[in-house]
Amino acid sequence: MRLELDPSPSPGKVLLAYAFFLLLALLALGALFLAYGVAPLRAYGLLLSPLADPLGLAEVARRAVPLLLIGAGLALAFRVGFFNIGAEGQLLLGAVGAAYAALFLPPGPWTPVLMFLLGGGLGALWAGLAAWLRVRFGASEILTTLMQNYLASSLVVYLVAGPWKGQMALGFLYTDRFPP
Repeated sequence: MRLELDPSPSPGKVLLAYAFFLLLALLALGALFLAYGVAPLRAYGLLLSPLADPLGLAEVARRAVPLLLIGAGLALAFRVGFFNIGAEGQLLLGAVGAAYAALFLPPGPWTPVLMFLLGGGLGALWAGLAAWLRVRFGASEILTTLMQNYLASSLVVYLVAGPWKGQMALGFLYTDRFPP
């Protein structure tokens, strides 16, 4: 028997492959649950329970959206052959941009849009710096994006502990609350 890659599989074959590997993953996870003495159906129920509650669903979305945005950016970078290891730093710089818009621009109906644009723009500029270093000087994007993570983390700590420190922080590292 010889296996060959199908260059253009039909949508039915693709769907069947996804369903097969999803089932395989669920079975492997079920075996892992059993190995730890947990009933698999009960564990799956607990994993899916936040999706049945509006507050739980909002919390899932709050945590998933940044990860999905990072994944989309990384997919684009990897697609063009840029090995971007600095997603954490880009997320932090995006958060700095969004926080700046929320804290220092006048509140209004456009504030969330400005937060999104400023956050995305600053994160993209941070990634663009590593791309520029790669193109201009041949610097390894793996090393530069990894080092940028530490710079971004230090910048966030500086801003939150220094100029952006909240009035009611009382020794903790917090900014002021964003206006509604």
